Amino acid sequence: MPGQGTAVGLSPQDALKGLNALGHDEDVSAYLEQTRHLANQLVHADDPYDIGLQFMGATLDVFTAYEYADSVYLLWGALTDWVELRPHEEALAMRHMVTAAREWLQLDPHDSEAVQRYFQRWLYEVLGYDREQR
Repeated sequence: MPGQGTAVGLSPQDALKGLNALGHDEDVSAYLEQTRHLANQLVHADDPYDIGLQFMGATLDVFTAYEYADSVYLLWGALTDWVELRPHEEALAMRHMVTAAREWLQLDPHDSEAVQRYFQRWLYEVLGYDREQR
């Protein structure tokens, strides 16, 4: 019947929104799996720098879909910039990359509170971002 919505009580617009959200959920799940794969590679890499760049590149695909995409991008951007801009501290920056990857592997990326604590620690305590500017 016109104006009654679909058989399950959703308007076509609401049904479309649900399908779009499902696509975002699938994209985010695939992205989180990719970050775990990258983190595992990074922990075992001789040179983690390139994998850090891959974290940033992969994050661009989910920037509007994943709640913490900006934090992932900031974290790996800061760590790779550290290598580029302070070559005399490269070894320390690389150790931080490995530690960040190990800690990522130890948390459940679907646990929002754990992910938030992870980024609070890395962005503000380790890398020194100003909480007031974020």
